[in-house]
Amino acid sequence: MKFKSKSEFLNWVSARYLSDEIAYVKNINQEIIFATSLAMSKLNIISGQRLYDCTALIANVTDIIKIEELIIKNNSKMVVVENWHQGSIPKILMWTKRHIIIDDQNYFLIEEYINSNFAIKKLLINSTAKVTNHLDNNLLDTFTHKEKIILYLLIHNFSITEMATYLFISNSTIKTYLYRHIASKFKNYGFEISSKEQITKVATLLGFGIQVPEELFNKLLTITLALNSSLNGDNDAKFF
Repeated sequence: MKFKSKSEFLNWVSARYLSDEIAYVKNINQEIIFATSLAMSKLNIISGQRLYDCTALIANVTDIIKIEELIIKNNSKMVVVENWHQGSIPKILMWTKRHIIIDDQNYFLIEEYINSNFAIKKLLINSTAKVTNHLDNNLLDTFTHKEKIILYLLIHNFSITEMATYLFISNSTIKTYLYRHIASKFKNYGFEISSKEQITKVATLLGFGIQVPEELFNKLLTITLALNSSLNGDNDAKFF
């Protein structure tokens, strides 16, 4: 989303929100340039204020910046969990954060994420647990072992047929995992999903391709041992 000037953006954003909506806009230096009247009263923020100086914010600004760097890198939006005080009460708030460009500069449009009952329930199942300041770890925990394996293979360029063959299941089962189970979980967190390519992009962004699932790790270990035997002159070494 691009705007030629700040005045063009302010005209657009002023017409976008109703009086009962919470939203604000800030630059990459965490300076707020716009806030709805409800955001100002609920979050105790004003235009020109930096998030570092916001007394209502509980979440660590450094963690917030890391997430926002990912949003800029992928030119995307993300649903983010943050802890704020509202009055004297600490609350878990969820935002949809979008990367926007105003006069060739990077900004973030931050809107309250309304459909958050599922995510909040997950966060509050264990009331003594430390609530994370960003989405990633909480989201990863909602995926099954099989779903993580499929996402790992997908990120590493396995086709649907190759995944089905490797996991000894049918192509239709793989598609059910991808388009029904996995895609719906991503959508619950605000990601726009309509294709396998978008599933791959979101899965990569969230780190599903970094840690090798245990089942695959054991297979890779076997392959490595077999390769080492082959390099040592064992002509009977095989790959499993």
